Amino acid sequence: MGRSRPPDEGEQMASQDLDRRRFLAQLGALATLGLSAPAIPGCGGRTADPCSDLTGLSAQDRQTRVTYGYRSQTLIEAKRCDNCHFWKAASGAGPCGSCTLVKGPIAPAGYCNSWAQPVPGGQAPPGGAPPQTG
Repeated sequence: MGRSRPPDEGEQMASQDLDRRRFLAQLGALATLGLSAPAIPGCGGRTADPCSDLTGLSAQDRQTRVTYGYRSQTLIEAKRCDNCHFWKAASGAGPCGSCTLVKGPIAPAGYCNSWAQPVPGGQAPPGGAPPQTG
């Protein structure tokens, strides 16, 4: 009756290489699934922000958005773009409005450092429009 001999070093390495390849293949498959999960509705993925398309803006217009500290989601609930003096509501069916200070699509729930309380009669708020800090 034949006893099996212990695997030699070359056979062990070949077996380890196969296990390593299998592991890496499975890891790659899991990574691919992980990256595609946000694109599947109901898998915790975010939908694209319709107000984040800046394709038509110049570099200067993009820099103005940065200078004013524009963000698509306010951190101060009472100060939102849609209740700011400089807000212009969307004229079409889309959710994005615009701003008299910052070019490009503006999210209603957004915010920038130049937020100003609307003034009755549509007059400019005191101090005009320079960005406020803090």
